[in-house]
Amino acid sequence: MIAYQPIYKPYGNSGILIEWPQEISLDILNDIRFFCENIESEGFHEIIEINFIYASLLVVYDPESIRFEDLRKLLKKVYGNASNV
Repeated sequence: MIAYQPIYKPYGNSGILIEWPQEISLDILNDIRFFCENIESEGFHEIIEINFIYASLLVVYDPESIRFEDLRKLLKKVYGNASNV
């Protein structure tokens, strides 16, 4: 698996937009899918919805349950652990 360094950005008041290199790539798409599966397997109750397209992933969360920065750290940890598999 290729190790990317996605960028995590606030998206409104209840979203995190995660961006990979902005190119259409099967490797990037597979990396995002694998990341989504790992997020879902963690069972974060704070996450409401996950959407992805091409080189971006949007994680919508409940801002009353978790702060942006705390969820960003958790997601980075999940991504890092998945990349080491």
